[in-house]
Amino acid sequence: MLVLAGLLAVWVPVAFALEAAAALPRVVGYGWRAGLLLVARVVVAGLAVVAGRALWAAAPHARRLAQAWLALDVAVSALTLATPYFPGGWLPGMRPWAFAAVAAFDGAWFVYLSVSRRVRACWP
Repeated sequence: MLVLAGLLAVWVPVAFALEAAAALPRVVGYGWRAGLLLVARVVVAGLAVVAGRALWAAAPHARRLAQAWLALDVAVSALTLATPYFPGGWLPGMRPWAFAAVAAFDGAWFVYLSVSRRVRACWP
């Protein structure tokens, strides 16, 4: 669980900050749709920090927060990869594979949080 807590509290916000810095010029050019997607990404990154800190502190609501983040991350990643607003340097045809990787990663953690006896012992 500490691995997931570290990913959520450290890696997700850093990765988002780097990606948002690169995407900011595009956001201005694309208008309100890109701004709305940027706000959604900020919310997801913020929830990642909250869930990561809750997992680290073994808070009673940590498992549900992490599961909420995993679900929102898949949804926002689908929107991000389906639009041209955030640069990613993806080669043609690679965006579906990138989404599949995100969905598999988040799905594996979601299943682990849902069925693990160890996790349920800490967070009912």
